[in-house]
Amino acid sequence: METADDAGRAIAAGETPSAIVLDANAAAASGASLQNLLRRTPSVLIASRTTSKPPALNEPFRKVLFRPVQISEIVAAVFDLLQGQNA
Repeated sequence: METADDAGRAIAAGETPSAIVLDANAAAASGASLQNLLRRTPSVLIASRTTSKPPALNEPFRKVLFRPVQISEIVAAVFDLLQGQNA
């Protein structure tokens, strides 16, 4: 799943992602459905040190990465989350 629409369709079909990578500035970040999903799915937040995260994003993220961030850092964070699920 690459977009919020992809995730919405998958969730409507009964699928749940193994992990979520969320941009703190994403318009979909404050949606109630997403907030509910974040409570039960390991999540990585990509944030900026210069802007505060939206109040709706007060859920406990397992990992927060600050910009600038490398793709390899995101992949490693997701890999760590998935490894933690299998432990």
